[in-house]
Amino acid sequence: MPFKRLHIIITVLTSVLLTESVCAGSLRFNYADDCGSNRFVGYLPHYRQVPQQLPNHLTHAIYAFVLPHPDGTLEPLPITENFLLFKRRANAIGAKVGVLVGGWNDGDDSAFETLAASLATRTQFVTSVIALLQLHDIDGVDLDWEFPSGIESGKNFTLLVSQLATALKKHDKFFSIAVPALGQHARYFSIDALSKADFVNVMAYDSGRTHHSDMAFAKESLAYWDKRKLPRAKVNLGIPFYSRPNPQSYADLVKADPQNAQRDDNGETYWNGIPTVQAKVDLALGRVGGILVWELGQDATGKLSLGLAIDKSIEQNNAKCLFSR
Repeated sequence: MPFKRLHIIITVLTSVLLTESVCAGSLRFNYADDCGSNRFVGYLPHYRQVPQQLPNHLTHAIYAFVLPHPDGTLEPLPITENFLLFKRRANAIGAKVGVLVGGWNDGDDSAFETLAASLATRTQFVTSVIALLQLHDIDGVDLDWEFPSGIESGKNFTLLVSQLATALKKHDKFFSIAVPALGQHARYFSIDALSKADFVNVMAYDSGRTHHSDMAFAKESLAYWDKRKLPRAKVNLGIPFYSRPNPQSYADLVKADPQNAQRDDNGETYWNGIPTVQAKVDLALGRVGGILVWELGQDATGKLSLGLAIDKSIEQNNAKCLFSR
């Protein structure tokens, strides 16, 4: 067979394999653990401008935030026109679209504490979530209760998750849950409850340490959930697109100094530059189900984009998995 023809056949077969669609929460490739998955979750808060170009390998695009009420009802989807644009651009690259229900909300999780405490309000919450997804043709939901604060609220979280997971599965919607990286805030999330989700988004940032999200913290976060026996294939490692303790977007950091793309601090504030982001992607794709980023609206454009850097790392992982076997 002429070399040129063979090259074309290999290229076509590779393209088909790399663009194979997947069900929410499943692994893109069913290889051994060291190949991992290509799940790439990107959040966008409603107050942020929708990026002109989303990362090519984004699998789940999640729009934030929809706040719950104590009676189990929900606030309306905020800035609907922003959501529709985000949905259009995500669908154009084959990503599923979800909505985040909950969030930090200045540390006020009283609505979750109240609604999860009774069957009636849990049922109302589940009904409200399904209605929201159907109204806006949304593929799934990300539950972000920050955080169950004790044994009783942990039990109520488990009851809420069980009821919600059943309803979402019935309606063929994906279900993800956001959790803390480790520590006191994570202790009341039961593994039985988390295992009912298609995937779990580990928020491995805002650690409160000198560097809020370095490689050491990423490894420690994965080790914490691994020790608690959360299935590895469900875990996504969180990557920040901003700095602490002086909050700046990655886009603003590289606008001030393009060299910031290649480092993680300036002596005053700390972030993840391209080398660290790619190292985290390699870590995640080698050990767990994928990554998440908070958040897409803080990325730079062009060759210094973190989304572009993630795309390149995923493509390298794909090549390794396809041709090293």
